[in-house]
Amino acid sequence: LPLSRVTDYQPLEKISPTTLNQDMNYMMEVLKDLQDEFETLQTQYSEIANKESTAVLLAKMQEIHNEITAVSAQISTLGDVSQIRNDITTLNTRTTGMLDYVIESQMPTAENNYTWYRKYKSGWVEQGGIYDNGSLAESFETTITMPVVMSNNMYSATATASVDTGSSSYTAGGTIIFTHSTTQLGIAFWRASSGCKTRYINWYVCGNALS
Repeated sequence: LPLSRVTDYQPLEKISPTTLNQDMNYMMEVLKDLQDEFETLQTQYSEIANKESTAVLLAKMQEIHNEITAVSAQISTLGDVSQIRNDITTLNTRTTGMLDYVIESQMPTAENNYTWYRKYKSGWVEQGGIYDNGSLAESFETTITMPVVMSNNMYSATATASVDTGSSSYTAGGTIIFTHSTTQLGIAFWRASSGCKTRYINWYVCGNALS
């Protein structure tokens, strides 16, 4: 039933008991409808609240609330973040040239052709790797692309070979770096005596990286 008036009583008009009773009965029916809707809603809410998924959701919401509260407390203890940033900048400026540390690195894996590097805060870099020729050979040349680009070609570079002659008596072959750029090394190996072969070249570079 709609919640609305049925009879419009006038100030000086006689009130009929029958009409008044009808209005009261109408109001009672409206209240019953509202009570039924409330009881239905209460039952549905109770069913939802008792579900296991609802309990899990409420627990997760409480956990998130606790985390937010904890982080808020930590942020409050920091005070003025801008001042902390200024302090860090000042410390970084005052320690330039005094402290150096690794800010980025790479470990050798098959995916990066067994190359590695360490970058330092000052811009210095150390990098190296192992070149695999695929098989033993008395001589070969190869070009190696470095994982880190150097600022110029005025850096230190070395290359050594693992020699295999099949006996305990041998003379090591020669290894040279015949070209070098900011990105690549040209390396050559040749035998020093008959039967002297190698497969692996170990290389190492250090200097300033391109910023």
